[in-house]
Amino acid sequence: TAAWRPARHAPSAALLGATRAEALAEARALRRALAADLPPARWTGPTGGAFSLAPLGPEAQIAFIHAGGLEEEIFWGWRLTAPFATHRRRGMALMDGLKLSGALADLLQEGLGLSPALEFGHGIGEIGMLAAAGVWGHSADMGAALRGSELIATGLSGRKALARRYFHAEDAAEDEIWGAARLTVDADKALRAAAKREDVFVTLAESPRSVVVAGDPGALEEFAREIGAESFAPDPDSARLILHCDLARMGFSEAAAIFRRATSAPKRGGIHLSARDFRPIRDWSPAGLSWALAETLCAPADFRRLAETAHRMGARIFVECGPGSGAAAHVSATLKGRAHLAVSLQQPGVAPERAFWSAMARLLAEGLRLDAARLASGPLAPPKPFGPPLASLFDIDEEPPEISARDAAAGRRVARRLWSSAMADALEAHERFMELHTALRLEAEQNQSEAPRFGAQAEAWMRKWTAEGAS
Repeated sequence: TAAWRPARHAPSAALLGATRAEALAEARALRRALAADLPPARWTGPTGGAFSLAPLGPEAQIAFIHAGGLEEEIFWGWRLTAPFATHRRRGMALMDGLKLSGALADLLQEGLGLSPALEFGHGIGEIGMLAAAGVWGHSADMGAALRGSELIATGLSGRKALARRYFHAEDAAEDEIWGAARLTVDADKALRAAAKREDVFVTLAESPRSVVVAGDPGALEEFAREIGAESFAPDPDSARLILHCDLARMGFSEAAAIFRRATSAPKRGGIHLSARDFRPIRDWSPAGLSWALAETLCAPADFRRLAETAHRMGARIFVECGPGSGAAAHVSATLKGRAHLAVSLQQPGVAPERAFWSAMARLLAEGLRLDAARLASGPLAPPKPFGPPLASLFDIDEEPPEISARDAAAGRRVARRLWSSAMADALEAHERFMELHTALRLEAEQNQSEAPRFGAQAEAWMRKWTAEGAS
């Protein structure tokens, strides 16, 4: 990934490519997009690069969204875990959504130094957020505790005992007592209408125009017609659990008991928003936290208000940490027309590592100061110096060391071999930069005769080659 970050709020791009040809193709695609009659305010390239006409800038506050589930899956993108210590990487095999969300949040913080100002959970993701923050201690496995509880194993999934007791259908088949569907309709209208019924519940208000409803299968379509929903899409995944609705209050005390254990304040800074009252969590006592989380599980999840609250508190860049991409889409739908950026670390149908780097490109294009090489190079450790300090290489007042004619000739041969190709690449990159600069119509002063300047990576090469020549 190569990023150009000019002055504050000036147009910026990050081009992504697994090969040089892909990066060049992205540059050409961006050029064509900018040459259109209506250039895009934001653009995503064919291989995941990004462009922003008015970047939010490095001062934009970041919010992490935790969107985890109880299903277990293989942690994807093993090369992405390189920044972690070996003993941590060993434990990253089969993970549920709660752990996965926490691992990806750690990856951004430890690998890239990306610290969020706010964090909040999407549905059950709030529990994953708190587990990742070390509220119950880092050895706690809240996903296993939930899956192994009677509340989840038989009350909310399996035989769905709570629904059977509520609907008095002990002998009915599972698909006859509980169903779920996504509706495209005004969320507030759906919430008001569902409150008047006893056979339909709103479990999740995703965005201003999208809700998930559950309840008696026969009543769901009738409810959709009643409120004039634009679409009705059965959702078998949401039907596996009976969460985030008044029906779950039958197991409220058991839900609270799952979380009532020794707790402490999060080990990392930042604000953790509660999905219960949409305020920063302040009560970290076992009793206070357990009852608050039980309330979160037993009431409709209003994701819209979480996004609205985070934006009102200053968050402008939302990063979805987890295996899905729905939360980022819901944020964009909720905050439409207001300054923000929402990205997910995984996209359906896109290779996991490519999706991750595409998310990084979008953050770079918004002006965030990320060093992608830190994540690609492995565990973070201060680099060992190569040979003499860089300044001494250009110190004309220093007496040059004596060197034999034979060593001088060998040095010239090595320099020609190494630097001829490097200089050719640099000149070509400089030409592409100037073409992009012209396409963006930026009126910045440029000295066309000045040779391209090398960055920190080229300086490291110089040190290394100097050390090799000295040895």
